[in-house]
Amino acid sequence: MRPFDDHEVRACPLLCIRRNTRGHYAVRDRVLPLCRLADPTSEVEASDFIPSAPALRPADIFTSSALPGSRAALDIGIVSPEATGSGNDCCAAMFDRKRKHYERHLPELHAQGIRYIPIVVSTFGRMHPSSYETLLQVARTAATRQGIRNPEILLRRTMRHVAVAIWERAAKMVLSCLSAWGNLEVDLLGD
Repeated sequence: MRPFDDHEVRACPLLCIRRNTRGHYAVRDRVLPLCRLADPTSEVEASDFIPSAPALRPADIFTSSALPGSRAALDIGIVSPEATGSGNDCCAAMFDRKRKHYERHLPELHAQGIRYIPIVVSTFGRMHPSSYETLLQVARTAATRQGIRNPEILLRRTMRHVAVAIWERAAKMVLSCLSAWGNLEVDLLGD
């Protein structure tokens, strides 16, 4: 797929949103293999959990591996420390915002045995402590299921993949912000 040029981005702000969700989905896709090692039935973008609001999709990943005896709707979020409303801890701010967004729907989820859990990562790769603990639990479940003694190995590998996705996302966003080349740049640097 070809990248969009600046003129196209200015003409259609939805392209910027599409770029942001591409990075979001890349992080989701790096967490998913760990979930599937622990629970092969883990699925992405599951919906229809909230009868009063069927259009809401609280589960980027829906799995039974995140919490013992319960199913979980893992909601991936990526946040910049420079974002408005980030405060002193951007991860904590987004974690709280995500919980607050679904707060009135939590009883419906709990009634079905589903817990809503935000998985929040900063644009520099720092993860919210609760999100880290959730992924550690998934790694423990996966290690037990796969006969691996040390779940930290699985978690470290997943965290490396998440970090790569975060930095790929950052690089693509920087490239998308570059202005179109003028004649001088084309003459000096070529196509």
